[in-house]
Amino acid sequence: MGTELQYFDPDLYSTFIVGPVLFFTCENVLVPFVFQPFSMWFLGVQKVKLEKGTRLYSKVMEYFPHLMTKVIMNVVEFGLWLTWLARFDGWQDWRNWVQYTLPLPTTHEEYGPAKQIYYIYFVFIIFTTLKDIWRRPANTGIAQYSFDMHHLLALGLTGASLSTGMWRGGMLCRVSHGITDVVVYSVKIIETYDDVQGILGRKQNSYLTMAISLLLIWVAWVSQRVVVYGYICVQFTYLVYVLKESYPKHAPIAVALCIGSWLMYVLQWVWAIALSQTILTYIKQGKIVDKAHAHHQELENQATKKQD
Repeated sequence: MGTELQYFDPDLYSTFIVGPVLFFTCENVLVPFVFQPFSMWFLGVQKVKLEKGTRLYSKVMEYFPHLMTKVIMNVVEFGLWLTWLARFDGWQDWRNWVQYTLPLPTTHEEYGPAKQIYYIYFVFIIFTTLKDIWRRPANTGIAQYSFDMHHLLALGLTGASLSTGMWRGGMLCRVSHGITDVVVYSVKIIETYDDVQGILGRKQNSYLTMAISLLLIWVAWVSQRVVVYGYICVQFTYLVYVLKESYPKHAPIAVALCIGSWLMYVLQWVWAIALSQTILTYIKQGKIVDKAHAHHQELENQATKKQD
């Protein structure tokens, strides 16, 4: 791999241009001309007068298009990783992930395909960070800052794991997180549809639909981000000790990646606890109180002030 260890692939620098370009293109072209019309059709409000400042307008014209971008990005990235997993072997032996995640040279056949997916993920993370800042309410609260921390950790962990030859570990993390992301935002699409129909008086919000939705998210989150990702973090810890003996040049970056991964894992527990509290509150009171996404409720409150 050469005498000098490259900590960041220079090709990824262009994502700091592509990400903002994608964001402003989405906000000014895709949202008004593609996502909002689709939202109106999908939610069945083409013939309904949408008044800006109402809860219905916020759901149809703002929140649902936001969910669409999330679903598209997560499905694209997760689909690419699935094609990568189908092409390369070794990841199936989960008992031997320490050996599997040892550093590889950038001349390895996996590097090019992995870098392509990393590049797309970098663009998506930059896009998401800008989107969160753009939509952020005045009194955002600590929950939103935890998401900011997540984005920064994701950029650091992903970028540093690529050209240092440890992209396999990054892949394991992204796949476990990607499964959860696809489930979460797909379920939120269903939730929003049900909510809009309730606002229009076409049907009552289904307690059973919401309960099943929350349960699906909880199962995906705990199984992938608490159990599987926790196991991955343990393997990364063992990996550090192996690298100190066999790959001393990689040991410092491995320690940094391990610490970052455990910090990311703490966030998964914080959000898992918040999700569990949301489910318990819904079972007892029949209403959603999502502390992890309190900033979403604040955005909706600000958007509906005119209605009051």
